[in-house]
Amino acid sequence: MKDFHAEHHVQPASLYFKTAFALAILMGATIAAAFMPKFAPVLATTAWGSWVMNIIALGIAVFKATLVIRIFMGVKFADEITKMYAVGGFVWVTFMTIMFIDYFSRPYENVQGWEKTHPAAMPRAAYPDDHELDTTKQNPIRPFQQN
Repeated sequence: MKDFHAEHHVQPASLYFKTAFALAILMGATIAAAFMPKFAPVLATTAWGSWVMNIIALGIAVFKATLVIRIFMGVKFADEITKMYAVGGFVWVTFMTIMFIDYFSRPYENVQGWEKTHPAAMPRAAYPDDHELDTTKQNPIRPFQQN
């Protein structure tokens, strides 16, 4: 088994200063990209311009995040499994973000079914208008009703 303590990577301070300087330059690029529609109005008025601006902004953000993760967090000098977990964590966060955006952007809808519908699609308990149900027929199945 590999001795992980034998391979500490002591980096010169100049590496961190160069990385911080690169991050400052990229912050300036982010600010400049935010003002692009002011100098090129076609980017603000067309759909493809919006796509271009978003791709530029996300590209700069990904590059900044990559610098921070690789240099400041030390993933560049870590073993392969640490690199795999770093990438896997971001893939997982991306999938979870997509899932939650999809979940919270959908409206609650009444679904027409075999049961009497109510104004909300949330799990049903006892409703004030339950007296309107015909009790001479078979009782409807209500999944979350407590007796």
